[in-house]
Amino acid sequence: MDGGFSNMDQEETLPLSDAIGRLSIELERAACDCAKLQVLTSTLLEKSNHPDLASEFMMLQDLDRLHQTLENLNAYAHQLSGIKADQTVGRAHLEASIQLMSLRARMFPRADNSSDDGLDGTTWL
Repeated sequence: MDGGFSNMDQEETLPLSDAIGRLSIELERAACDCAKLQVLTSTLLEKSNHPDLASEFMMLQDLDRLHQTLENLNAYAHQLSGIKADQTVGRAHLEASIQLMSLRARMFPRADNSSDDGLDGTTWL
């Protein structure tokens, strides 16, 4: 079984670059929605006088990381959308589209398992 990615005669086909372009658009929309959610949550926390604001700010950092990850994946997909399925792509060019060091390390693991993102999974810009 090929996971549903074959070109079957009876199926309508879609160029890979179009499919990846559509993915990029949806990632951009998700990043915008996440940014709105982040602002809304921040505003609500500011007004709530929550007794454990430290944990709530950690949640905001998680939302920020999610937002940045979605933006970076959008940039990555956008780079891929211009490439034909039978072409190869330069690793450095794709790596440069991802600003978050922790995401870059996950997307482009090094052969020696080293990482540029610092300590304990912290996301650095």
